[in-house]
Parts: sequence; structure tokens; C-alpha cells
Amino acid sequence: MIRFSCLRAVARAQGCALALGRRRPLFGAGANVALAALHLAGLALVARLAHWPVWTAPLLLALFSLPQLLPARRGLGALAPLGLLYAVALLRLGWVYGLRRPVPEALSYSGVLAISAAWAALMALRAVGRLRLGWAGAAAGAAALLAWQLWRLAPAGVTGSDPFAYLQMALDLAGRGTARHAFPLAVLAANLGLPTLPAVHVGYVLPNAEGLAPTVWPPGFSALLAAAYRLGGEAAALTLNAWIGAAAVILTGGLGALLAPAPARWRGLPLAVGGLAACLVAASPEVFTRLAVPLADGAVLVFTTLAVGIVLVAGAGPARSLRDLAPARYALAGALAGFSLAIAFSLRYTQALAAPGLLLAAWWGLPRRGPRLPFAVAFAAAALLGALPDTVYRTGLYGAPWRFGTGELALFSAAALPEALVRLGSELLAPAEWGWLWPLALLGAAYAWRRSRRALAVLAAAYGPLLIFHLWYPFLRLRDLLSLYAPLAALTALGTAALLAAAWRWGRRHWPPRAALVAAALLLGAARLAPLLERQPGFYTFGYLLPEQRRAFEKLADLTERGAV
Repeated sequence: MIRFSCLRAVARAQGCALALGRRRPLFGAGANVALAALHLAGLALVARLAHWPVWTAPLLLALFSLPQLLPARRGLGALAPLGLLYAVALLRLGWVYGLRRPVPEALSYSGVLAISAAWAALMALRAVGRLRLGWAGAAAGAAALLAWQLWRLAPAGVTGSDPFAYLQMALDLAGRGTARHAFPLAVLAANLGLPTLPAVHVGYVLPNAEGLAPTVWPPGFSALLAAAYRLGGEAAALTLNAWIGAAAVILTGGLGALLAPAPARWRGLPLAVGGLAACLVAASPEVFTRLAVPLADGAVLVFTTLAVGIVLVAGAGPARSLRDLAPARYALAGALAGFSLAIAFSLRYTQALAAPGLLLAAWWGLPRRGPRLPFAVAFAAAALLGALPDTVYRTGLYGAPWRFGTGELALFSAAALPEALVRLGSELLAPAEWGWLWPLALLGAAYAWRRSRRALAVLAAAYGPLLIFHLWYPFLRLRDLLSLYAPLAALTALGTAALLAAAWRWGRRHWPPRAALVAAALLLGAARLAPLLERQPGFYTFGYLLPEQRRAFEKLADLTERGAV
């Protein structure tokens, strides 16, 4: 029988493991065997409750024991994160038999198992002195998870207005070299003296005499879809957003790392903030929904974040500037930032509002001599040249470079402000989005004001005009401001890291506070990540076609005579 002192040593060792401590377990082989047997029994019970195969329990025990092969560890301390799995199992049982209600989606076994595995990996990296790699791994893992889910749940086709029009414009670009679509029924209707509007798909303007009509949306995203279609056919076009989603997650992580200072006590803070920011974006239901079908919102986030990140690196990022480089390097950075913003403009025209703020922020963030003028000139030239194809496209269609296909600008008014604020607030502050994270975002903004004021100024200058402009639009939706998710996630991650660092210092003398802190943070992470892990076929959003729906459309096409009205 294990003595009480040995049990206390077991608890202490497991607590050190929970707190990512370096201390080695304090008990011998007999206690290790007993502890492994307890974990095997617990995993068998969890496998039974989760309807997993019987062999899952010994397999998980073996996988979580692998870190013990490292020279820096002894005993079974890396099995401590399995306590999260047991806690969720007890919570689910209490929810079903105590409250007699359906179990929340956040309490999923797969989500908590993923968090437990990440925790064990962090403990192993901590043991060998490579904990910083864990944050980079978290960002890469979040990007891979989002891309895999988008790839796995790619639609069988698209319908609706925006998704269909984007993809149809891409097919016309790839097949006929023009963004205009042919509507022969519109020509027939015009010859018969009938209205042509019913013969045109939603999102297209009225066709000309030849029956050709463009969409009201910018052609930039359709150009990306056309390139994907030429490379890999329809499947590549429908899964392009999987790659865009991975890029969005990685770039958001980079933005968070640039925003965070690097104090002497917490040199790994930038990587930690970046990894957490990446995970926040990857776990957002809004981000997943807008990437599940061919919509431009994710690409807008990518190229806007890229432009802002280049400006931060070039002059506004504390302790990471390029001030020692030659003016030619600044000119190259300015050209890359300007061209990235031009691409964002060709995806959504309102992104041009970020250009003045970015240029001013870069101008005041760079040294007075040398870099300012090359950066500014290259930025402006690249932005104008990058926007030139779209300008020529609109001039040819509408007769002037300042005209656009949509008439939504006439809808902007001061009277729309209350309604827009209510709608945006209800979507942004939903529990699955930023409903319980907004205090951390405010804390991150306050911390950045004290430690990274220049970087915060760049974010305000770039994203502030975008937010203010859209608030006067009566039909404002969260997807219209999806590019703001990158700075919002970066500030939230910075606030979380600052709070965790303060609490970590407070509990530095005892392991229970640190263990409780890590457990609480990872449980919240599991609740945030679980919906993404649990997404299954049958997922639906606007414009999304399931395979059986695609087959029904094809059957309808087979039953309809060619050229029929």
C-alpha cells in the first residue's frame, strides 16, 4: 500500500507538471506503475463514455508517456494533462444526470483531448528548454487545423449571390478572358420588349445589347479563383479559401508577435502572443463561415494584415525595426506594403481607407533622414500601380475611374449609425466570438499603450478609418469588417499574456496557483477550439451546396432543354 507521504509526493509532482515546471517527480517505480494503472482505468472510462474504440485507452496512455523518454524527465508527470479529460467527463455526466440538459458543444472530448496533447507537448518542450517552439507550433497547428477542416468540408458547389457571382466571374476570366458573363435570355427578353432584369442573376448589373454584364463586386478575388481554377479545376477553386485561411492565421500570429514588446523577464512574450492570436482567429466561427464558400473576406484579411505587418517591421515595431538597413531596403518594404494594400483594394474597395493612415504611421515611425522618402514614394507608387488594372476595368465599364458597380454608397447616412452599432455589437459580442474576450482586448490595448505605443498607433491609423466608415452603413455585417479580426486577436492575445504573466509571478512560490492558472487557461482554450474540431459534414452557410443538392441541380439541368425559357 502506498504511504500517505508517497501520495503527497505524487500530487506535488503532478502539480509541478501541470504548472510546466522543471522539477522532476519525487517518487519511484512502484508509484509510477500505480499511477499508470489509474490513468489507464480513467482513459478506459472516458473511451467508454465517448464511444471510442477499446484500444484507444492504451494507445493514449502510450502516446502521453512518450515525453518521458526525454533525458530531462523521469516518471509520469506528462500524464497530468489527462486530468482535463477526466474533468470534462465528470462535467458531462453532471450536466446530463444532474441538470438533465444537453451537453454544451464546448465540452467535447476531442477538443479537450487536443488541448491535453498540446499541454503535454509544452511540458516536454519546457523540459528540454525549447518552450518558445511551442508557441510557433501552436500557430502552425491552428493554421493546419483550420485549413484541414475547410478542405474536408469544402462545398460541392455554390449558389446565392456573392459566392455564385465570384465563382462565375472566375470561370469567365479563366475560360473567356473577361469578367463579363453572357445572358442570352436577356437579349431575347429585350427583343420581345420584356424587362431584362429577371433574366440576370442577382449581383450582376443590367447587360448591354450583346447580353454581357459584370458583377457589382470587385474582380480581385475572382482573379485569384480563376488562377486556382486554371491550376486545379473546380476543386482547386472551391478549396482556395483553405490556403487563404491558413495564411490568415499565420499572418495574424505575426501581427501579434510584432505588437508585443520583448521585456527581459519574458523574452518569449512575442512568440506567445503571436501563437495565441493565431489560435483565436482559427477558432472563430465567423472566420470559418466566411472561408467555407468562395467569399473575398478572408483574402481581404490576409492582404490588409500583410500590408500592416510590413509597415510595423519597417519602422513602427519596437526593437524589430529595419533602421540599420540601406534606403533601398526601405523602398522595397514600401513597395511590398503598397502592393499588398492595392491587392486588398481590388478585393474590397473600402480597404483604400487604410492607405493614408498607413503612410502617415510609417512616415512618423521611420527616422527623419534617409528612409522616409524612399519608403513613402515606393509605397504610393506600388499602391497606384497595383490598383491600376482594377481602375482600368471600372473605367471601361462605367466610364470613369471613380465610379463603382454597386450603389450602396448612397445608403450611408447618420441615421443608420444606431442600427449598425446594434447589429455589429450583437454579432461581434456573441459568446462564440468575442463575447467574453473583450475585457482581454481592452487590457491588451492598455498594455500596448504603455509598452508598444508606436505599434498601437499603426493599428489605429490603418483600421480606425475602416471601422468608422462602415458604421454609417445600415446593412453592416460582421463579415464586412473581418479584416479587423487580426488586430483584435493580437490585442486580445497581448492582454491574455499580460494577465497570465502577472498571475504567474504572483504564484511563483507555490505550484497550485500556477497549475490552476494553466488549467483554467487551457480549459477556456478547449471551449474555444471545440466547435472547430467538432464540425462535421452537413455544415451549411449562405451559398453552400451539399453533394445531394449539387446532384439535384444537375438532374434539373438534364431535364431542361437547352435554350429553354
